[in-house]
Amino acid sequence: MVNAKDEKSYAKLTTYQYSREPQSASSTQKRAKLNHDTHSSGSKAIQSTGSTHFSRVRNSGLWADKYSPKTLQELVGNSTGISALRSWLKSWQNLNISSRNSFRKAVLISGPPGIGKTTTAALVCSEFGLQVLSVNASDTRGKCSSVGDGVDGMLASKIREFVTNKHIHSSNNAETCLSSALIMDEVDGMGSGERGGISELIDTIKRTRVPIICICNDRYSPKLKSLMNYCLDIPFQRPNKLTIRKRLLEVAQLEGLHVDTDVLESLIELNHNDLRASINQMQLWSMDINRTSLTKRVSKKDMTTSVFQAVDALFQFKPVEPLDSLSNSVFQHMDLLPLFVQENYVQMRPVLCGSELHRLDLMAVAAARVSEGDVFTTYMNRTQAWTLMTPNGVLACILPAAAMRGNRELYGQGERNFHRFPSLLGKISKKNKTERLFDEITKNLRSSGCSHVTTAEFIMRYAFLMKRLLTFPLFSKQRGGNEIEGISKVVSFMRDYNLSKDDWLNMQELTIFSGKGPVFDAPGTHIPTSVKSSFTRACKREKIRN
Repeated sequence: MVNAKDEKSYAKLTTYQYSREPQSASSTQKRAKLNHDTHSSGSKAIQSTGSTHFSRVRNSGLWADKYSPKTLQELVGNSTGISALRSWLKSWQNLNISSRNSFRKAVLISGPPGIGKTTTAALVCSEFGLQVLSVNASDTRGKCSSVGDGVDGMLASKIREFVTNKHIHSSNNAETCLSSALIMDEVDGMGSGERGGISELIDTIKRTRVPIICICNDRYSPKLKSLMNYCLDIPFQRPNKLTIRKRLLEVAQLEGLHVDTDVLESLIELNHNDLRASINQMQLWSMDINRTSLTKRVSKKDMTTSVFQAVDALFQFKPVEPLDSLSNSVFQHMDLLPLFVQENYVQMRPVLCGSELHRLDLMAVAAARVSEGDVFTTYMNRTQAWTLMTPNGVLACILPAAAMRGNRELYGQGERNFHRFPSLLGKISKKNKTERLFDEITKNLRSSGCSHVTTAEFIMRYAFLMKRLLTFPLFSKQRGGNEIEGISKVVSFMRDYNLSKDDWLNMQELTIFSGKGPVFDAPGTHIPTSVKSSFTRACKREKIRN
């Protein structure tokens, strides 16, 4: 008996049909006559205003759907990604079952929304004659019992059966002929748990006999870290301004809409090269009978950029950049962006520098602004003067980045060419962990009644002495230790001072300094493996806490 939840989930499992039947001339004429009869009064009203440009009644459908690509030739941009996807699907058809074990059975298409990732996947599969099974993770997630479930219940069973049953996806020869493919859209919206999430998708990829095309917006999401090991990475980018403008002019010409080129440039820039959003905005313009709106009013699309995109925008060289757009980008990540600028400005080679001396001068200017911005940040957080947030963003982020705008230099072999994450955050995390572990050890010492030192006194006076008393008796005899004979001495010391096995391990980690030589070696490297095993058994026998 199938419950209502499984029926709803299975209803989402639909076959992608990309067949568009041509309209006959008679049906088109009938529809035009019907529209004319229905809206004749509205058309006369528009004509009476003198705006004959809008006298034609438009179809009620969305232009983004009406002018969506129907063939691969109509796609805008990302020719490299399209070629990579076609080559991958072609390799699937040329492989047999035995050689598919070492082959990437899935691809991950990533990129911002509105650039045609799902449309590209469906059109390429249609070109190869594949029947496409499309599953949207965000849709199915809402039908599951928890937010973390992405593909659950009967839907997961149907997908697993679809990708593993060779009679479904093979026509004549089960090893070489493909007739179906699976598209998993918005996989970055799936959970990372064992049930119905990324783990379920990875298990499906391991068993599949059909190509699986995964689509996401953020390929750097922590959820997708394990999935990347099983997928071929195909990143998509937003098309450039020229190709988008050409496509918008074609749509405007087909709809009889006269738009200035300058207005289109502003529209594309304000929508961050989002073709779908730009077409939707043009459709809104077509509904307005006021002709001046086409040249004076341009709506801006609100977009949330990641901190890495904001850093790239700050350091990217542009002759003219509006301060408002930079301020908005900085305001979204005001807590992290100054740290990114401080970490990466020294690795930039400014475009405007003519010599190494000039580069040092620009670097000194950027360092001064970073220091002043740090003073502003401290004062703002201490006094809660949040009105200083905007000038603080200009001082700590925009001005230092403006002085060092250019290309990033690589100083080490194998170094990846992207901006580094602030090392200060890692150092602060390590500092907090060190303080917490020292506090725990000091509390155990005070609870034994044998010591009443504070944490600061223990670190300055007793930490290295305690490390020696806890580890040196276990050293090998070549190092001056007693090996197994020294276990009883160490266990007795730990019992007297109420120390646990974790304290013994933490003391070795907390008292290590970076450097070369015997002094900087970890104490555990001088303890034989057999002594470590015997010491662990002795701690359990003497009931030393873990």
